[in-house]
Amino acid sequence: MRTYLARVSLVCFLHPKHSSFYNSCAKVSLTTFKNVLDVELARPRSSARLEYWTLKACFLQRRKFPWKSKKLDLYQDSIGEIQVSRVQIPSGPFTMIKVKKTKIADKVYLLDFKNQHDISSTFIRFQEYYESPKFKGKIFALKEYKKWYKSINGRFTYYQDWHGFNIPSYVLVPFYKGKFNPLSKKEKVLLNLFREEKHPFYIIGVHSGDKDREDTLKHEIAHSLFYTNPKYKKDVKKILNEYNLDELEKQLLLTGGYNKSTIKDELHTYSMERQNKYDHLIPTTLYKRLNKLFNKYYSS
Repeated sequence: MRTYLARVSLVCFLHPKHSSFYNSCAKVSLTTFKNVLDVELARPRSSARLEYWTLKACFLQRRKFPWKSKKLDLYQDSIGEIQVSRVQIPSGPFTMIKVKKTKIADKVYLLDFKNQHDISSTFIRFQEYYESPKFKGKIFALKEYKKWYKSINGRFTYYQDWHGFNIPSYVLVPFYKGKFNPLSKKEKVLLNLFREEKHPFYIIGVHSGDKDREDTLKHEIAHSLFYTNPKYKKDVKKILNEYNLDELEKQLLLTGGYNKSTIKDELHTYSMERQNKYDHLIPTTLYKRLNKLFNKYYSS
């Protein structure tokens, strides 16, 4: 009976209205639950991974595990990670992640995701291959990056920390060549969106759940201009060189999100913003001049 209750948590997660079953799941013993996980993982991968995540998500909402499992240690993300399994599920109530691709300028594509978890868990290895202080230009597994991110932040909060993303098309090449295999299902979705596009181009990403979506979009568009328009880049650098931004640069590098090779680009985009924690480090004249320059180039 207890095994049945653990298995029925699949139904409970997919259909929360079955609250009586959902509540019954909490009564399953930890030992029984662990055994069910082991059984599920022994099944064909196509169904085992999905059911494993569903069982884990249901149970973690009811209590914390007082024991450690190597299998669980491999999947230490937030409960929201269940969304990863929504990609390429052949049947049932699951659907592929929702992402809209739009060409917003010459050589610039916007990917608009439904929520923060979807966008950040899709872009993570692409973005960090591009500008991580630790992994830029290196081939790495997701668990390697997560371990490093935890070491500098205390815990893995990447999927809650970042709202916007930007990468040049060359970043996709090693992924297409199989150097980052095995790819996640979300990575495959992104790669398939650009398989037929002619390089070079630039990709930016935002999500609908961002309360500051318009500001984030402007930030990412500015990145695309800096990369794709040499004259804009030259004019931005000329303005930045007139100011002492050493402290702002130091603070941005301390986040663990940026490489020194791309820090000028970040100084430029952060200096265009107001109402962020770096406001006191950004001269008002710099803010105004960069926004005027951005409006000039983007409107044209």
